[in-house]
Amino acid sequence: MAVHVELVTDSHTGFTASPGDPPSLAAAIHRALTADTATRSRLRAAGRHLAATRFNHDRTVTEFLSAQVPWALRERQAPTPRDQSMYPAG
Repeated sequence: MAVHVELVTDSHTGFTASPGDPPSLAAAIHRALTADTATRSRLRAAGRHLAATRFNHDRTVTEFLSAQVPWALRERQAPTPRDQSMYPAG
């Protein structure tokens, strides 16, 4: 599953297996099921940190907008007196 490649780093945020290699998958599952409490806690903390830093909603939206519509991120300038006379309030 290619979608998990960016999420799981072997022995850092989880355990990986080689694609199309059932013995490798069995070994990764075995490592996960037999991991001690300290290892599970370390993997969980690393996974949370990765998710919070790499998949931050605000950052993702900003990166998307800057790539697709950079003008949308430019700060708006205050209207000039000319702009205000063109569009009178009320």
